Amino acid sequence: MKIHDIHPEQKKVVLLLHPMLATAQMMQELLAEPMGDTFRYIIPDFSGHGEAADSDYESAAKEALQLSAYIREQDIGEIQLAFGASMGAAVLMELLHDPDIQIDRIFFEGASMYAGAGCLNFMMKRIMLAKHRKAQAKPEIAVQKMGQLYGEKVKQIMASQMIGISEKSLTNVVHDCAYVNFPTLSPKQQKNTVFAYGEKDGDLKRAKKICPCKYPGAKLMVWPGRGHCTYITEDPVQYAAMLKAYMNGEEI
Repeated sequence: MKIHDIHPEQKKVVLLLHPMLATAQMMQELLAEPMGDTFRYIIPDFSGHGEAADSDYESAAKEALQLSAYIREQDIGEIQLAFGASMGAAVLMELLHDPDIQIDRIFFEGASMYAGAGCLNFMMKRIMLAKHRKAQAKPEIAVQKMGQLYGEKVKQIMASQMIGISEKSLTNVVHDCAYVNFPTLSPKQQKNTVFAYGEKDGDLKRAKKICPCKYPGAKLMVWPGRGHCTYITEDPVQYAAMLKAYMNGEEI
């Protein structure tokens, strides 16, 4: 993991945790910059991604441990907003097991809600490894596919991540999305938690079943016409404005 600490002089802290095949730079450009320079942003590159691409991703638990250690070292008493998308959501769930990490508002985008899905893990591992090998064999197709899914602005970097990620990292990320370690959230925490999904997100159906049972006090939001984590790249300025409003206690 490589942690980027932006505007460390600011008091209000925003934690941005990227999805698989994204990078800290993407989170900075898409979300932090439009949110403005009055916040301190903690934005890690997870292992196997961005500036940490030379190390294999092992688990969400290990990434969360490194992140919590940094938060302690920096003596950060409270995080005003923690945002985790897809893989980043799995890491955020692990981080929420640490009682010493104080987070005011929590926002999950495209979070997996599978806690012990062995069949899903087996199937998705085969699918993702096949896509990975195809991307390596035909990089131009990978760029085209990423453009179709996430837009022109991020297609090159996401295709590069797909091509460059190790099979070990890819396998471990898929595993984490099938074996999520759900944290216990107090009623107050649930009230300040959002689970958001695109209408076309494959994780939405499961979330509609699990969220009301496990986190009845949390808010479940559905983006019409969107896919898995596509809202972030399709309309980052609007998305950033929404996160800023949510952090400030406004209704979204």
